[in-house]
Amino acid sequence: MPQGLQAFAVLLVLLPGFLSARIVQMLCARPKQTELDKVVEALVFSFFTYLLFSLSIGPELPLSWSTTVQQEVTHYSLDIRRGRLALLTAYAIILGFAWSWIVNHDALVWLRKGGFTQPSSRSSVWNDIFHVLRGTVQIQLKDGRMVRGWLRCYSDEPEDSTLFLEAVTWIDAEGNLYPAEGPGTLFTRESGIQFIAFLDDPTGPTERPEA
Repeated sequence: MPQGLQAFAVLLVLLPGFLSARIVQMLCARPKQTELDKVVEALVFSFFTYLLFSLSIGPELPLSWSTTVQQEVTHYSLDIRRGRLALLTAYAIILGFAWSWIVNHDALVWLRKGGFTQPSSRSSVWNDIFHVLRGTVQIQLKDGRMVRGWLRCYSDEPEDSTLFLEAVTWIDAEGNLYPAEGPGTLFTRESGIQFIAFLDDPTGPTERPEA
């Protein structure tokens, strides 16, 4: 088989893993990966996808090459078994969503309780805390001002440290409250967030509708 077709065959074998990895990248906030990390992750996903596939319906792949010789010229063609290909694709999608759920819900908590690991499955403490605690927060800015509001959105990484608050109320040094007009306020890294306090008493409804 020509080298170009061999490389194409290897790419086809790796595609289920790349599909799973892409789903995880879209659904999860994780540390930046190198190109090698992405390839290794795709290989691991491909391994488990083909493992599930072979255990369920056998080791025969959904794609195979066939050759024909005409007038001393070898022709290659790709044979596709659509049912097996659809099942393999479904396994890759399910695996991607399943691992995304594990990362987003920190399912490693059971391994931590068993003493097998210490880290969280999430990318940082910043991301971990905002997954666990929501509701009304009070933040201190670098210029001394304080603001309270309902936490709607937050950045994935602590280096960005961006927050969007609804039902915003500004607080002066004497503790006077000044409700702000409008749907909310976006605080970027330039705002200089010094600390964030999660409050028991909400300034808005207990549950706010999704944006």
